[in-house]
Amino acid sequence: MGIGVVVGIVLTLAVFTVSGGGVLSHTVCAVSGDRLPPFEAWVPTVMANSPYGGKVWANATVPPGPFLDSPEAPNLYEIFPKNGSAAWAGFGGEFNVTPQENQSRLGPGSNAPCSAPFDIAPTFWGDLAGGIPLLGEGNMTDAPEPTTLGATIPPSTVELGISNGFSAANHDAISTCGSGATSKWTDSASFITSVPISSGAVVTDESYAFPFLETFHYWFPANFGTWQVDNLSAPGGPGGGWAFSYSPCT
Repeated sequence: MGIGVVVGIVLTLAVFTVSGGGVLSHTVCAVSGDRLPPFEAWVPTVMANSPYGGKVWANATVPPGPFLDSPEAPNLYEIFPKNGSAAWAGFGGEFNVTPQENQSRLGPGSNAPCSAPFDIAPTFWGDLAGGIPLLGEGNMTDAPEPTTLGATIPPSTVELGISNGFSAANHDAISTCGSGATSKWTDSASFITSVPISSGAVVTDESYAFPFLETFHYWFPANFGTWQVDNLSAPGGPGGGWAFSYSPCT
């Protein structure tokens, strides 16, 4: 075999490997250490903000899988905040976390690198929560909404991070100034939480998207004002329904 042919074969194999063909070697996501001690935390299945002066009817459907692997686990959660309040419903979840890393393996195969340094596997643990306040009634904006649920499951002190407040308007505003009451609907296929993971003396926050289907029905009173809308399910957002910032009619 000529030198040129050999060089050509090597270059071809290298190109396949670099482009993801994995002829000479391929990357896999592999366990890199012992599973961390499990912990419990509240899992919100639905979080909802009501417009100031108005109402919201919100529910979440939990799909078959680890969150229904208990006779105690319901598949439907509902909340009904009103007049600028925000609330959540959910359950106690157990979180199993395993460190993982990219490893190179010789031989052909598809490249499947890790998407995160930890594999997070939550399941239904027990204890149900419904209609727990995030904000009380009378709030004109959801901007000051807390970024954790503010509740823990004894003896665990772990709280998931949430993003359900108003940051900036990214949707058409809703106004009833000079007009009648109106209703709006939206839905979301998932929402993202931040899971604090303790590994040794280091705590890192890792994202986890819960696959809960949420639906929201908002009601806005007649001739009452204008509501700026932060659509949390817009591309790049945390998922969920809408958050509001209100101003009166002038």
